[in-house]
Amino acid sequence: NFGLFPNAQRSVIYNAYAPSSTTDCRAKDKVTFGFIGRIAPTKGVGVLIDAAKLLNQTDPNGAFQVLIAGDGDQEYVSQLKVRAAGAPIYFLGRVKPEDLYNRCDWTVLPSIWDEPLARVTFESFAHGVPVIGSQTGGTPELVAHNCTGKLYKAALDPSALATEMRAALQETQQYSALRVACMNLAQDFLPLRTFERYMTTYASVTAGER
Repeated sequence: NFGLFPNAQRSVIYNAYAPSSTTDCRAKDKVTFGFIGRIAPTKGVGVLIDAAKLLNQTDPNGAFQVLIAGDGDQEYVSQLKVRAAGAPIYFLGRVKPEDLYNRCDWTVLPSIWDEPLARVTFESFAHGVPVIGSQTGGTPELVAHNCTGKLYKAALDPSALATEMRAALQETQQYSALRVACMNLAQDFLPLRTFERYMTTYASVTAGER
């Protein structure tokens, strides 16, 4: 409450995350897009599937694959699997986050609701994986277009996502710079940094009380 504590530092303290493993298991012959999280309509997995099918129409030569990790309502997941038929889309079920990120070139965050700040974003960065996200909620706070990932404006439009996925397929020279930018930003989410921010804020608040 900054009204009660006017001297308190106004800043966001993010959740902490430290990667347990960053082994590179990415496919060498194709670009891998990954999704991890709860499989529900608001998470936009259907939009991702439709975007991948659009992309497959123009890039049908095995240039990419989509890995979907997570679980949800069984009937809904079954419907999505039927919807994904004919495209290089694979449902992995529940896996450890690092087991997905280490296989991905890009993480896709296709949420159609205003995510406050998806944990997937900074988890992905910690593994050096850029994020393609819908321009909703807190996602643009961390995902800078062509710096730490790519953004598309129309969250409900598969063609908008497909456009950025297609651009990602063509990303060559700049991709290494994107990975470095992601890992640099991920340093802000290390547990020690989070601890330091809490201590700084606590000191600021208690100083205001005095």
